[in-house]
Amino acid sequence: MEKEKLKKGIDILYDMELNNYMITRMISQLDYKISKLGHKQYFDPPAEPSETSYGNDWIATMGGLGMILGGILGGVVGCSSSSGVFTSLWEGISGLFVGGIIGIVFGLIIGAIIAFSINSQENSNRQQKYEAQYRAYERDVEADKFRVKQELQKKEFLIKIKYELLERRNLAQKKLNQFYNTMHIDKDYRNLLPIAYMSDFIRLNIATKLEGADGLYYLVRKELRYDLMQLTLEDISQKLDTIIDNQSKIYRAPCDMNDQSQRLISAIDRNANDNAKLMEATKNCAELAAYNSGRIAREAEYQTFLMTINHK
Repeated sequence: MEKEKLKKGIDILYDMELNNYMITRMISQLDYKISKLGHKQYFDPPAEPSETSYGNDWIATMGGLGMILGGILGGVVGCSSSSGVFTSLWEGISGLFVGGIIGIVFGLIIGAIIAFSINSQENSNRQQKYEAQYRAYERDVEADKFRVKQELQKKEFLIKIKYELLERRNLAQKKLNQFYNTMHIDKDYRNLLPIAYMSDFIRLNIATKLEGADGLYYLVRKELRYDLMQLTLEDISQKLDTIIDNQSKIYRAPCDMNDQSQRLISAIDRNANDNAKLMEATKNCAELAAYNSGRIAREAEYQTFLMTINHK
C-alpha cells in the first residue's frame, strides 16, 4: 500500500478509535450521574412530647413550707392565748400541730396550683416546639419528594442519552471493523493503543509499511506488551496515566478526548436541568447533536476514501 494511503488510513482508524474512546468515557460518566439520581432521603420525624412534671416539685416544697409556717404561726397563737405556763405550753404544742396540718393543706393547694401552671406552660411550649418541628419535617419530606421527582425525570433523560450513545458507539464500532478489514490490519493490532503508536510512527516517518523488521507491527511490539495492546477502552480510560508517557503526543490525544467528553457531559447536564418536560433526548442538546452530525459527515468521508483502497 502506498505510504500516503497507509498514513491516511491509519489516521482514520486512530480517529475512529479516539471517537469510540470518548463515547465510552461519556457513557461511564453518565452511568455515574445516573447512579446518584432519584434516591429518597430519610428524615427522622420529631418525637412526640411527653407530659412534663417539672412543676411537681413545687407541691412538696410548698407543702413543707406551709407546714413550717403554719406550725410556727399556730404555735405562737396557741402560746399567746393562755396565761398559765403549763396551759400555754400545751396550747402552743396544739397550735403547732394544728397549724402545721392547716399549713400543709394550704401549701399543697398552692403548690398544686403553681405546679399545674408551670406544667401547663411547659406542655404548651413543648407542643408548640413539636408542631414547629413537625411542620419543618413535613416541609423537608415534601421538598425531598419534589427533588426525587425532578431527579427521576433527569435520570430518564440521561438514560435515553446513554442508550443513544451506546447505539452510536455500536454503529461506529461496526464501521471501524469494516475499516480495519479494508486496511488489512492484523487482529492483534485492532485497538486504540496499537493504532495510536502506528499513527505516531508513520507521522514521524519512522515506518512506511505494516510488515517486516522495520514495519509498524514490529515497532509497536517493541513499544507495547501484548496485554497492553488488548486493553479495553474502559481500561485505558482508567489507567491512562500509568500506561502512556504523559509527555507524549499519544497521551495528549486521549486527554483531549477526556476534555471534550467532559464538555459534552456538562452540556447534557445543563440541558437536563433546563428542560422541564424532557420529551426528547439528544435532539434537545445542541452540542451533542452538532458533534454527532460532524461525526456522521466525517465517517462518510472516511468511507469514500476507503472505497478507493478497495477498488485499487
